[in-house]
Amino acid sequence: MANISLRIRLFNESYRIAWQRLTMSDEKTAPSDLAVRLSENIQALIKAGYEDVDAIVDETVRRMS
Repeated sequence: MANISLRIRLFNESYRIAWQRLTMSDEKTAPSDLAVRLSENIQALIKAGYEDVDAIVDETVRRMS
């Protein structure tokens, strides 16, 4: 993975899309446990080398569903 700004963009975009899929809404508030689990899953995938937002979102939603 090239740099930290790319990782941050990947995380932010993946989180936003996965949140929408998991909650089926655009609301920014949610149960804290869901937010924490979502964040941990996305971070783990990025650390594992995932560099595609769609792949990150699909795998995160699969793991959490």
